Amino acid sequence: MRSLLDHPELGPSRDDLYPGCRRLVVAAGPWSNAVLEWLGSPLPLEITQEQVIYYSTPHLKEFDPARFPVWIWMDDPCYYGFPVMGEAATKVAQDAGGRPVTAEDVVFSWQLLRDHGRPNHRTYYSKVVKAEVLGERVVRFDFGASEDRELPLILALMPVLAKHAINPDTFEETSMTPLVGSGPYVVGKVDAGKSITFARNPDYWGKNLGVNRGTWNFDEIRVDYYRDQNSFHEAFKKGLFDLRKEDDPGRWQTGYDFPALRDGRVVKESFTSGLPKPTFNFVFNTRRAVFADIRVREAIALLFDFEWINRSIFFDLYRRSAGFFEGSELSASRRPADARERALLAPFPDAVRADVMDGTWAPARTDGSGRDRKVLHEALTLLNEAGWEVKDGRLINARSEPR
Repeated sequence: MRSLLDHPELGPSRDDLYPGCRRLVVAAGPWSNAVLEWLGSPLPLEITQEQVIYYSTPHLKEFDPARFPVWIWMDDPCYYGFPVMGEAATKVAQDAGGRPVTAEDVVFSWQLLRDHGRPNHRTYYSKVVKAEVLGERVVRFDFGASEDRELPLILALMPVLAKHAINPDTFEETSMTPLVGSGPYVVGKVDAGKSITFARNPDYWGKNLGVNRGTWNFDEIRVDYYRDQNSFHEAFKKGLFDLRKEDDPGRWQTGYDFPALRDGRVVKESFTSGLPKPTFNFVFNTRRAVFADIRVREAIALLFDFEWINRSIFFDLYRRSAGFFEGSELSASRRPADARERALLAPFPDAVRADVMDGTWAPARTDGSGRDRKVLHEALTLLNEAGWEVKDGRLINARSEPR
């Protein structure tokens, strides 16, 4: 959804919308960049903190791009360093107070977030065996025997906090004092529970780096918070922000009959992105014996009447997913395995079903009545073959255990 309440001169197309826009208000959400990318202006996830990517080794010549395009080792010993963004020089970051960001700040941030950070920080950063300062701008992290090959990349996303401005003893306490960061924005105004405003830092240390060219163009970014989806939707109808991504099929079908949409000031449209579609799933825990037999799992999938649920509850707006990458070029659904895939799977002839290999497998379809007897019969046949039968209205397995 996009609103033209404040820009009636703008046309409905992207090419018309973006050049004429002087002010764009977007309500915060995990989908924000999906909309802003469509306009050519994605919002970086972190605007007040730089990540751990600007440090180099004092022995730079030993790590030329031909040998180490990214300075990461997962062998024994297991450790990694930091790339230098393609330039043979050390980037010296500065925090918003003007102090250089040092290796001590990096190690301090790792220890602080490992011990007092969010659960995901504590989980991943605790896998690091040791963090060692090798110089004013160089840090080495040792992973010991960890086999987590994603850990170096996750650690490289770590925000670096200013050691001189943080008391670890009070870090977990609620406070209205902003953290001192090293990114292109600083915290401006805070209206607790309602909004937070970030102001562009004119002294940002990295504003002239090539990697930042063409970015950080807004002088001010304000994030408004809404307690629930209904108030969020009402704010959009009132024109308090300009773009909204709708993910509720009921609201999409019934909630957009208001004056601004009827007279064309708001445009309602759907489009495809080519990205894998998000999904809602029931997932079998195949470690449990009850789900070990594939016939049982297939029978339960047959008993899920997607067509009836979609028509009766979701206005027939959903499409059933047939794989992890549905709706993208990566999807293997209804696509036969090519020669390379068959060659890779040749040593494992029973690993993938024949109907998956030849591209004919698809989720079962019902007649949408909620009582498709043909599909029900197929499901019960599979359950009987797997050793289950109906007794006194209950499914009983071969060991006479009701399920």
